[in-house]
Amino acid sequence: MKDAIKCCISCILPCGALDVIRIVHANGRVEEISHAVRAGDITRAYPKHVLRKPPSPASIDDDSTASASRGAVILPPTAELKRGKIYFLMPVSEKAGARGF
Repeated sequence: MKDAIKCCISCILPCGALDVIRIVHANGRVEEISHAVRAGDITRAYPKHVLRKPPSPASIDDDSTASASRGAVILPPTAELKRGKIYFLMPVSEKAGARGF
Protein backbone atom coordinates (compact mmCIF):
# COMPACT_ATOMS: atom_id res chain seq x y z
CA MET A 1 0.00 0.00 0.00
CA LYS A 2 2.79 2.41 0.91
CA ASP A 3 4.52 1.83 -2.43
CA ALA A 4 1.28 2.48 -4.31
CA ILE A 5 0.87 5.84 -2.55
CA LYS A 6 4.48 6.82 -3.32
CA CYS A 7 3.93 5.87 -6.95
CA CYS A 8 0.79 8.00 -7.21
CA ILE A 9 2.45 11.00 -5.60
CA SER A 10 5.50 10.69 -7.85
CA CYS A 11 3.21 10.75 -10.89
CA ILE A 12 1.63 14.02 -9.75
CA LEU A 13 4.66 15.93 -8.44
CA PRO A 14 7.98 16.26 -10.23
CA CYS A 15 10.91 14.85 -8.32
CA GLY A 16 12.01 17.31 -5.64
CA ALA A 17 9.12 19.72 -6.29
CA LEU A 18 8.67 20.43 -2.59
CA ASP A 19 12.39 20.65 -1.80
CA VAL A 20 13.25 23.87 -3.63
CA ILE A 21 12.22 27.50 -3.85
CA ARG A 22 11.38 28.50 -7.43
CA ILE A 23 11.88 32.05 -8.67
CA VAL A 24 10.46 32.88 -12.08
CA HIS A 25 12.31 35.73 -13.81
CA ALA A 26 10.60 38.17 -16.19
CA ASN A 27 12.29 36.48 -19.16
CA GLY A 28 10.79 33.13 -18.16
CA ARG A 29 13.91 31.59 -16.63
CA VAL A 30 13.21 29.56 -13.50
CA GLU A 31 15.80 29.64 -10.74
CA GLU A 32 15.71 26.88 -8.13
CA ILE A 33 17.18 27.49 -4.69
CA SER A 34 17.59 24.68 -2.19
CA HIS A 35 18.75 26.67 0.85
CA ALA A 36 16.99 29.12 3.16
CA VAL A 37 16.84 32.59 1.68
CA ARG A 38 15.03 35.87 2.32
CA ALA A 39 13.41 38.13 -0.26
CA GLY A 40 16.04 40.81 0.39
CA ASP A 41 18.83 38.41 -0.57
CA ILE A 42 17.23 37.94 -3.98
CA THR A 43 16.43 41.60 -4.61
CA ARG A 44 19.97 42.63 -3.65
CA ALA A 45 21.23 40.34 -6.42
CA TYR A 46 18.73 41.92 -8.85
CA PRO A 47 18.55 45.70 -8.26
CA LYS A 48 15.38 47.49 -9.39
CA HIS A 49 13.34 44.30 -9.02
CA VAL A 50 10.70 43.16 -6.54
CA LEU A 51 9.75 39.67 -5.49
CA ARG A 52 6.06 38.79 -5.64
CA LYS A 53 3.92 35.90 -4.49
CA PRO A 54 1.19 34.80 -6.89
CA PRO A 55 -2.38 35.72 -5.94
CA SER A 56 -4.20 33.26 -3.71
CA PRO A 57 -6.85 31.07 -5.37
CA ALA A 58 -9.55 32.78 -3.29
CA SER A 59 -8.68 36.20 -4.75
CA ILE A 60 -8.85 34.81 -8.28
CA ASP A 61 -12.25 33.14 -7.82
CA ASP A 62 -13.95 35.98 -5.93
CA ASP A 63 -14.98 39.04 -7.99
CA SER A 64 -15.37 41.42 -5.04
CA THR A 65 -13.20 44.54 -4.80
CA ALA A 66 -11.92 43.42 -1.40
CA SER A 67 -10.33 40.36 -2.96
CA ALA A 68 -8.73 42.43 -5.73
CA SER A 69 -6.55 44.09 -3.11
CA ARG A 70 -5.34 40.63 -2.05
CA GLY A 71 -3.88 39.84 -5.49
CA ALA A 72 -0.17 39.31 -6.05
CA VAL A 73 1.73 40.51 -2.98
CA ILE A 74 5.12 42.24 -3.03
CA LEU A 75 7.28 40.62 -0.37
CA PRO A 76 9.20 42.72 2.15
CA PRO A 77 12.98 42.13 2.28
CA THR A 78 12.65 40.29 5.60
CA ALA A 79 10.21 37.66 4.26
CA GLU A 80 11.64 34.15 4.30
CA LEU A 81 10.92 32.25 1.11
CA LYS A 82 9.27 28.85 1.58
CA ARG A 83 10.35 25.60 -0.06
CA GLY A 84 7.82 24.25 -2.53
CA LYS A 85 6.53 27.75 -3.37
CA ILE A 86 6.91 29.79 -6.55
CA TYR A 87 7.83 33.49 -6.53
CA PHE A 88 8.06 36.01 -9.37
CA LEU A 89 10.95 38.44 -9.81
CA MET A 90 9.54 41.53 -11.50
CA PRO A 91 11.34 44.67 -12.66
CA VAL A 92 10.18 47.90 -11.06
CA SER A 93 9.10 50.45 -13.68
CA GLU A 94 10.14 54.08 -13.31
CA LYS A 95 6.48 55.13 -12.92
CA ALA A 96 5.83 52.57 -10.19
CA GLY A 97 9.00 53.56 -8.34
CA ALA A 98 7.97 57.23 -8.41
CA ARG A 99 4.61 56.37 -6.81
CA GLY A 100 6.31 54.50 -3.99
CA PHE A 101 4.97 51.20 -5.37
